[in-house]
Amino acid sequence: MKLTPKSCSQQEVHRRKEPIATICNAHIITLERAQTCEYACATGTMPLAHVGGKVKRMPPQFIDAPNHFVTPQFLDYARPLLGEPLPQFGRLLH
Repeated sequence: MKLTPKSCSQQEVHRRKEPIATICNAHIITLERAQTCEYACATGTMPLAHVGGKVKRMPPQFIDAPNHFVTPQFLDYARPLLGEPLPQFGRLLH
């Protein structure tokens, strides 16, 4: 039996011992980035059970390990989300 969000009582969730996202058919709004040079995205939805509690690590090409910083590729990726200008960070010498 699949429950609707309105019928997701605490007792029913506890009785079924399933993730609430599965029981209540919960969805999350997604931003799906277009694969273009210029930033563009569309909205969509995805079942919360597909994304909740999962970890997505930063790709290695975004990490400049020797300099303990991020690469220009990451800055290009993040710039539309963070806006212009990106903040300047100070460096501590060790």
